[in-house]
Parts: sequence; C-alpha cells; structure tokens
Amino acid sequence: MYTELYKEKKKTNPKADCLLSICDALEITPEQLLTGKGIDPEYKDEDANYEVTRSDIKILKQIHSLGDEQYKRLMAYMKALQKLEQMENMVEE
Repeated sequence: MYTELYKEKKKTNPKADCLLSICDALEITPEQLLTGKGIDPEYKDEDANYEVTRSDIKILKQIHSLGDEQYKRLMAYMKALQKLEQMENMVEE
C-alpha cells in the first residue's frame, strides 16, 4: 500500500525504521501498512468526497514555495484565524 505509492514516486524503498515510525504515527501494524488487512472497514475519510480545484492547487504551490519561517508563520496565522472564528461563534450563541 504505502510502499507501492512510495516506490512509484521516489523509486526507492523506505527503510524499516521509517516504516515503523509511520506505523506508530498512524497507530497501525506494519502488516496493515503493507497489505491494508485489518484496517477498520467502517472508517470514512471526511475528505473523500472533496474536489480539488485549480484554485486549491495554486494555493498549494504557493505554500510549497515558502521558506521554513514563512511556512511556520502561515500555519500560525491559520491557527489564529480558526481560534478567532471559534470565539466569534461563541459570542454569536
């Protein structure tokens, strides 16, 4: 599963410690990562029906072109905007 995608993009095999780190982060076993067996069939990805637009791609390209500090600043801005929206929603209620 993951290794097949990784091979297609990078033409290399990930190291075992990298695979184990991925498994830890996803809270799955290496077998589940490599075969997909035993993964919850009831799981539904909230973004599964999301359509990526040209505008989305343009934004992603801009994000990927940022330097590390600019990227960190952008992420902080987005978190601040989310918090502001939450606070505004609380005031409206």
